[in-house]
Amino acid sequence: MEQKRPRSVDKPGSAWPPEPPQFKIPPKNPAPGGARQGQPLPAFVPRLAIGLGQGLLLAVLFYCRDRQLWHGDRILAALIMAVTFAPPLLLQGLGRIPLRPLLSWTAFAAAWLAGLGVYHHWRMDGADAGHAGLWLGGFVFLFLLIGQALLLGHARSGPGPVRYPMLYESSWRLAIEVALCAFIALLVWAAWDACQDWLHLGGAASPLSYLATPLITLSLAAAAQFRAGPALHVLKRGSVMAFTAVLPLVVVLAAFTILLASRGLWRVSFVAAGMEGLLLVIAINASYRGGSEWRPLWRRRAEFAAAFLLMPMTILAAVSLQARIAQLGFTAPRVIALSSLLLLCAYALTYAGAALISLGGGRWMARIEGANLLMAFVALSLSAALASPLADPVRMAVASQNWRIAHGRVAPEAFDYAYLRNSGLRFGHDVLIQMTHEKAEPAVARGALGVLAPARH
Repeated sequence: MEQKRPRSVDKPGSAWPPEPPQFKIPPKNPAPGGARQGQPLPAFVPRLAIGLGQGLLLAVLFYCRDRQLWHGDRILAALIMAVTFAPPLLLQGLGRIPLRPLLSWTAFAAAWLAGLGVYHHWRMDGADAGHAGLWLGGFVFLFLLIGQALLLGHARSGPGPVRYPMLYESSWRLAIEVALCAFIALLVWAAWDACQDWLHLGGAASPLSYLATPLITLSLAAAAQFRAGPALHVLKRGSVMAFTAVLPLVVVLAAFTILLASRGLWRVSFVAAGMEGLLLVIAINASYRGGSEWRPLWRRRAEFAAAFLLMPMTILAAVSLQARIAQLGFTAPRVIALSSLLLLCAYALTYAGAALISLGGGRWMARIEGANLLMAFVALSLSAALASPLADPVRMAVASQNWRIAHGRVAPEAFDYAYLRNSGLRFGHDVLIQMTHEKAEPAVARGALGVLAPARH
């Protein structure tokens, strides 16, 4: 038989006297690692332990390197590279990133850094690294910064795909945190240097000078612990608002630069055009923010204009760089400049596409969310390639200079052989040796011998 539908009076909610309603207060969403928002993270002691251990180990490694107490130079270089850059990932990620992915990411970074340390020691081959070591450190820093920001954004988003507002928040907070930690470390180093001079502790040659390393790493650990405080939020918010406020000014400056360059009144340098393009990208992202809040008309129009000004600025930078490369060939800074130019060109294309799609409706400039996530992986891969043997700027620059002299693009008397000796590291020295041993022109062999002779003496 068909069951009758229950009457409304027979439902449990219609009983008399009615049952009191049961209200359940939903629990607050805890932050990654178990700490609630606004409360101190329970990782202060592990952070201090990691910072102290890193500082003591680095002090021992630096002491062994300076005193030549360890003959395994490549192993020493690998350890210094890994111990310098890998522990800060743990310092920053404890209590904010789940432990398993944080440890996996730190272990991978440590192995990669150790390999880079061995490679860097090999390519130096007893030469003065000079700016080559600084470039390597810059690429490593950029790689780790982007990777840590992506991991933080994924941790804040929870299970599932990364949500763009979380990625935006994590990236800006991480950038401000890194700047604050660097400032604090600089203050600690300056204070220690002043104490050394005041107390006459022996200067840089004294064993006590190595105590500066544990002090700096401990200060970094303490600074990383207070990352969730209100001061960091205020600094992040202030930075975003400042870049948003200067967006119209940057748009006017870029338009004025393009107008003068098109009239032939200003020959824009690569640095000027590149810096204006970088400011446009940062200001667009500062104005867009997480994409969920309403933006006034002047901000949306400024974002639209800035997106279309990126490509002319990229063209001006490309023209300036091409003139220098055609005249003097590639050097390591020009290889890096070319890589940065290609990255800026990709930003210009994706942002212009996002601006055009916005004309058809939907959220204004919403397509830059996917573009920024894609470009983060592009920048991550590019920085890793430039730091590795795959696209070493010094190796590529030496190959370019060798091609110019071998194919007669430059006269042997006008070729800069000293560049290969001073800035080419192992690669430049090997090319100079080949110029003296192979069947090269007499002028080329004399030029190579002329720069090799002082080095041998």
